[in-house]
Amino acid sequence: MSSSQKVVKIVSFVLFALGILDLVGAGFMIAGVGLTNGGTQGTAAMVAIMFFIMAAFNIVFAALGIRGANNPRNIGGFRVMAVFALAFDVLNIASSAMTNPGALAQPASFVVYLSLAVTLVGFVKSGDVKKIAEK
Repeated sequence: MSSSQKVVKIVSFVLFALGILDLVGAGFMIAGVGLTNGGTQGTAAMVAIMFFIMAAFNIVFAALGIRGANNPRNIGGFRVMAVFALAFDVLNIASSAMTNPGALAQPASFVVYLSLAVTLVGFVKSGDVKKIAEK
């Protein structure tokens, strides 16, 4: 296993862990919906649904990365998901910059930057894995 394959596998395990954390967060959000007042229940439920969607995306993304790291001919799915993840991260940062530029310096934005960095490293290294498959 090459170093690029190992990096893709590590990135995939990080994404899997983030997916599990998103599932836990969504569970807590669903559990807490009943504790909110009527005006914010819909918002809390929508945030929980978004957490579930992010969890599903990250878990599928991780599974494709692990599969591609083990067999370089199967790295294509991971690369496609990485492009979508990079686009969403960039859009998230851009929308934050337009709506509240001060939010980009807050600690909560660190998660978005971390996600962008992890996905970018995974995408770059998956390109190296793709080259291995083409040999």
